Amino acid sequence: MTTPPENKSDNSIDKGSNKKRILKKIFLIILAVILTMLMCAASVIAYTYFFHEPETGVNEPPPFATGGLTETLSPETTAETLGDETAVETTPPETVAETTPDQLPKSQQKIYNFLFVGQDRVALNTDVIMLINFNTTTNKINILQLPRDTYIRTNIYSGKLNGLYAQFYITNGGKVTEALRSMANVLEQNLCIKIHNVGHINLNGVISIVDSIGGVDVNVPVAYTYFDEIAQQNITVHAGIQHLDGLKAEHFIRMRSQYIQADIGRIDAQKIFVSAFIKKLKSNFNVTTIANFVDVAFKNIKTDLSLADAVFYGKQLLEVDLEQINMMSMVGRGASGDGISFYVMVRKNMCEMINTYFNIYDFDITDSIFDPNRVFTNTAKFSHFNNIYTDQSITTTDPHNADDINNDSIYIPHV
Repeated sequence: MTTPPENKSDNSIDKGSNKKRILKKIFLIILAVILTMLMCAASVIAYTYFFHEPETGVNEPPPFATGGLTETLSPETTAETLGDETAVETTPPETVAETTPDQLPKSQQKIYNFLFVGQDRVALNTDVIMLINFNTTTNKINILQLPRDTYIRTNIYSGKLNGLYAQFYITNGGKVTEALRSMANVLEQNLCIKIHNVGHINLNGVISIVDSIGGVDVNVPVAYTYFDEIAQQNITVHAGIQHLDGLKAEHFIRMRSQYIQADIGRIDAQKIFVSAFIKKLKSNFNVTTIANFVDVAFKNIKTDLSLADAVFYGKQLLEVDLEQINMMSMVGRGASGDGISFYVMVRKNMCEMINTYFNIYDFDITDSIFDPNRVFTNTAKFSHFNNIYTDQSITTTDPHNADDINNDSIYIPHV
């Protein structure tokens, strides 16, 4: 009996079919993995955009000493804001009427503070120093400018506030955000303020960001001239509404020689610029400009903000009206010490501003805990500094809002 010849044609077909089935399975597995990854990514993006909210830290112990303040607080306030686990629970009062966001206790609002600095081209000085408060519950922003010449004296540094970052930059091995966080810690402990995040930009970054939104229309208070390195000629920017590109904007926010009050005049000019910048940013936000702005901002701003937090704040910023953005300057007076010009804080007024615009807690920052180490004066060496620091007669002016500023509400005395 003979064995029939093998059908090679059929075997080839079977092998081909098996290969196709295997390849199909591999393709389906790869496709499933890709789809799973895309779904996970989409879920993360959706959560980041729609649901993520940064923690305010209001239920954690404050980053500053409260001393005997806890004795005057109610049990529930002590437990929630000062970390007292032994406090007695109390029954909250019944709600009689609907509460607006402004009427909620601060601990129930989403309030965040930021330290933002702008570094000059000279050395490591931060000639722009701002505390920014963002209440995403009430959609209000408060911006407090701290003059660069503000006197400060700590255990590792004594001099102008604009040199404090440089000190920490050196001791932190040239790490920007770590240095800025150290600077924030000093301000937290002495101004009695919680600072959630920090940000740093240099002048090249300012130029790039302004150019990324197509420049800014600014009401220039007085004409000024600067030397353009590229064109190798003097450029004059006239008073009135002027369109400033990045380079012109840089010189505008740095210029102070035309102002009678020099640096104080420059601080007010920066209010004008920031207000105009926010107005342009809000009016110009679309899919294209957002992508371009975010790309340029992340390349030029060094911060400890996470991407998720940045998305949250950016989304919330679009809900803020210009009249809800308050801008103010630290109250103080100029004084000379060792032949150096300083700006000395008025303690009473600064404490009031922190309480009104930057306090995230349900308790007030009292005189008994504010600036406990008296780092913003020097009684022993400069007694005349202390006369300014303790002055009770100097009143705090109301802040300007960005909408009024854009409508020419700030007058800057100039030569």
